[in-house]
Amino acid sequence: ACPGGHSVLWVDKAGGMLRPGIDQLPGTLQDWFCLQGGFALCGTEAGLALSMPDSPLLQTGPLEYGERRLHDPAAPTPPTELHAWLMSNYWETNFNADLGGFHGFRFVLGWGAGLTTPVQAQQELRKLDQELAMLRHSAGPN
Repeated sequence: ACPGGHSVLWVDKAGGMLRPGIDQLPGTLQDWFCLQGGFALCGTEAGLALSMPDSPLLQTGPLEYGERRLHDPAAPTPPTELHAWLMSNYWETNFNADLGGFHGFRFVLGWGAGLTTPVQAQQELRKLDQELAMLRHSAGPN
C-alpha cells in the first residue's frame, strides 16, 4: 500500500490506463495483462510506478494452474498478487521449449507525491521507459 492508506492498481494498456477488475468488459480475462509501459499503485498521498520495458506481461493472480479468471461486474475481484511474466515456453511448436542462456530484464521504479492520479502515473511510466540503455561489455585478453 502507498502512504495514506488505500491504493489503486492502474495498468498502462495501449490507449490508456485501466483498473484491473473494474474498468474491464464483462467476460474479459483478469489473469494477465499485456502492458504498454508498466503499472502503478496510486494512493491518496503518494504512489509508485514500475516500468517493465523488457517484460510486458503482468500476471495479476496466483501462478498455480487453475481456471482462468474472467471479469464479472456483479462480483469484481481485484488482483491480490502481481508477477512479471518474464518468459514462456508454453508453446513448443516450431521451436525448442528451452529457456537456457543469459537473459536480462529491466525494471525501473518511480515513486513520490506526484503519483496520485492515473494521468500522473502514465506520464511517469513514459519517463521511466525512456531511461538510458546500459550495455555490458566484456573486454577480451590484451
